[in-house]
Amino acid sequence: MTGRGSFRQSANFLDGVREQTNRLVEQSMQEWDRACPEPEPAV
Repeated sequence: MTGRGSFRQSANFLDGVREQTNRLVEQSMQEWDRACPEPEPAV
């Protein structure tokens, strides 16, 4: 296997991981918003 080939593979792998992480973060933030609605600002 050439160095360039493995680099491209790991770059693709990292892209996939980053996408998955973003999706998980987005999902959990939405869940959080649903579970804890913003409290009214104290005056």
